[in-house]
Amino acid sequence: MDLTFGQSEIFAPAVVVAALYFVTLIRLMSKRIPAINAAKLQPDELKTSSYRQQLAANVDVPAQHLTNLTEFPPLFLILAVMFYVTGNVDDTVMWMAWGYAGLRIIHSAIHLGYNNPMHRAIVYLLSMVILLALWIKFALDVVF
Repeated sequence: MDLTFGQSEIFAPAVVVAALYFVTLIRLMSKRIPAINAAKLQPDELKTSSYRQQLAANVDVPAQHLTNLTEFPPLFLILAVMFYVTGNVDDTVMWMAWGYAGLRIIHSAIHLGYNNPMHRAIVYLLSMVILLALWIKFALDVVF
């Protein structure tokens, strides 16, 4: 195993991916709280998600993205730990991990920015290909 990167360096792209959760949460709160105040919604009206229909559509985009970040990125975070625990972090894993993290950053920037669905889909699919390749590599290196 020719390793330019150290085993624990797998956590750098994992931290970047995890940070996207918090960046998105901050973005969500920075849009939602002023919108709720502007709509003069009362606390009782916030008990269910139905209040979101009273807010501008763009206010809900960060909430959609936060949900998005709870779908496949956790598979990456789990995999980072699995590669580390098994001692199978190598250069290929690191390049793919950084590729995945970079594509998730781009996906977030598109979704929270100009929000072009086609651009978002392309970046999303590329990130999924990398995630699948990482899982296949893990299976081949460790399981089979």
